[in-house]
Amino acid sequence: PPVTANNATPKLAPEATNAPIAAPAATDHEPAAAPVNAGVTAHVLALTDENNRPQLNLDARLLYYVQANDNYVTLYYYEGGLANGHLGQQDNPQPPGLQKVLLRNSLSRIAAQLPTSAFMRCHRSYIVNIGLAENISGNAQGYRLLMAGHEVPVSRKYGPEVLQRLEQLLAPPQ
Repeated sequence: PPVTANNATPKLAPEATNAPIAAPAATDHEPAAAPVNAGVTAHVLALTDENNRPQLNLDARLLYYVQANDNYVTLYYYEGGLANGHLGQQDNPQPPGLQKVLLRNSLSRIAAQLPTSAFMRCHRSYIVNIGLAENISGNAQGYRLLMAGHEVPVSRKYGPEVLQRLEQLLAPPQ
């Protein structure tokens, strides 16, 4: 059954305050593996700035979340094979792992460029790739998603929808 504001205890794990969801594997000797997002098919995003100039080509499965910062957005994504970084920077010297890039654009314009099957608004300042959530903690007064080691807030307004999407992802196939 869907979770409502009155019944906001998620049925994700026995203890909703620390429900593990998925985690990319990493060891001391090798970098974290590329994220696996079974809910998203391969789809190359061509993200643009506020003037519709191409800025970033990226596989949708590798974008963790987007954060709004005034007239800019910061995109947090995995770099290490399927993403090619900023256009014109094909020889990216940074090691594989979580990267971020700042674009001059609004969160709503970026949201319009993302597939709704994988990405959802969880806060007025955040859009997340819900299939890459590693953990959820908190309660009906405010949840937090763990995305690539960073905590992303979930507002009360979006909490029930986030919990419902997570339950759908974790539900056994019928």
